[in-house]
Amino acid sequence: MMTPGVFGLIVIAMGAILAGRTGANELPTQPSGSLVAVASEESSPSPPNNELAFRPSERAVTNWRLEAAANLDLKPDLKTKLADGSAPEVPRCVKLNNYWCIKRAGWAGEIAADSEGHVAFASALDGAVAAAILVRRYYQEYNRHSASAILSRWAPAQCGGMTATVGTKRQRAAPAQPETLHGIAPLGIQNTLRARWLAAHRRGFPNRGKALAASASVVPSRPLALMRAPEIAVGMGEPERSTPVRVRIAALEFPTPPPRNIVSCLGDSQRIRNYTLRAIEGIAASPEEDLNLFADNGTPSANLARLLENMAKVEIGPLGARSELVAAAVGLIARGGGAKKSPAEPPENGTPGADSRPSQ
Repeated sequence: MMTPGVFGLIVIAMGAILAGRTGANELPTQPSGSLVAVASEESSPSPPNNELAFRPSERAVTNWRLEAAANLDLKPDLKTKLADGSAPEVPRCVKLNNYWCIKRAGWAGEIAADSEGHVAFASALDGAVAAAILVRRYYQEYNRHSASAILSRWAPAQCGGMTATVGTKRQRAAPAQPETLHGIAPLGIQNTLRARWLAAHRRGFPNRGKALAASASVVPSRPLALMRAPEIAVGMGEPERSTPVRVRIAALEFPTPPPRNIVSCLGDSQRIRNYTLRAIEGIAASPEEDLNLFADNGTPSANLARLLENMAKVEIGPLGARSELVAAAVGLIARGGGAKKSPAEPPENGTPGADSRPSQ
């Protein structure tokens, strides 16, 4: 006879067994749902990548619109257009967060560069700090204290005594060689089968590889005496030749040779002078005058911020950098910030004003 205690234990055991079976039957249901969810996530497109990057096809940093709206002197309507993406074309250095069009040299915040070497900065502040550091190097380390001395290096002339050539010194000194017709004669026109045959069968030289043939006697032909025409046929022969007319050729001068391809420096000189005149506005009276950008102890003066603002108006004109951006950059270098990988020599930044044209 089964006691109540034993019966209770049996009931509890049967309940546990039934619960285990029910859980086993329901277990595959949950993973199948999770697998469906994973599959749907894998089939859906990945979310857009909002990380900071440089887009070579657009020649722009992904955040250039936000940086421009916050750091450039813009009208309210232009700020609105920048926010909604309908702004007109702007200077290409604006899209690089590089309002001073600085060339690549391992700057802090440098993420890429365009085809001409202009740096794409992560932020406009990085570009402003790099510009301030570069001006400080010109002024303190290279003793370029005037606007002419600084900007002649910042925006060097693109001309010289002759047109610049590409290639090594030996290649430039070598005479020009005729171009090979690669489509017809890949090994050179002189190595074709026809050229080799003609070279082996030149006149006056025996034919190689063949015995000389016996020379046959040659009988010179003698002209036969023709019957003279009777007098009645006078006039039917060859007409008498007229007296040749003497012609005098005037000694004309040789034509003037075409001018050589020499680039004039007049335009570049005027361009640099115009740049210096705009850069010294409110700072100095002459491009050759000391700008007094730094004190004897290295502390930047107010002239440095004014110079950077004037230079930005030239580089990305008609736009300009806000005074708050320039003041923040000058304050960073005054406190010893804005460290960079310093190049052995300051880079040349190329032509100013050319970057103010809209990007194509």
